[in-house]
Amino acid sequence: MRIPADCILISGTDVAADEAALTGEPEHIEKSDVTEANVLYNPNPFLLANTLIQQGSGTAFVCAVGTNTVSGQAEQKLNIEDDVTPLQAKLETIADQIGGFGVAVAVLTFLIVTAKLVYLTITDPTVDFFAVSTIN
Repeated sequence: MRIPADCILISGTDVAADEAALTGEPEHIEKSDVTEANVLYNPNPFLLANTLIQQGSGTAFVCAVGTNTVSGQAEQKLNIEDDVTPLQAKLETIADQIGGFGVAVAVLTFLIVTAKLVYLTITDPTVDFFAVSTIN
């Protein structure tokens, strides 16, 4: 069973949780409720959201849900929007300049070819650039 929220185990029997998704620990962690009998042995009653209960059963008190859970806070810290670094800003400027230069060269080439066509049409009236020729 996947734990939906951060909880504190109130009572339980042989509860063990797989917290590998959060802590990276490959072994199951035994969980036990805090009682007068075991308080000196430092029990671990904390059940973390998005971890799996591998064995046992119990009752828990919900402490945090959603982005207030340990896993929710970790996800929130990982979802930071990227700010533009100075290098990225300079690269973007250079890319814009290269793009503008490319467009200018393309327009200039078009104008030169068009001017050449007009010049050749005016100076040599025998040339018909729009005639369709066939090869036999």
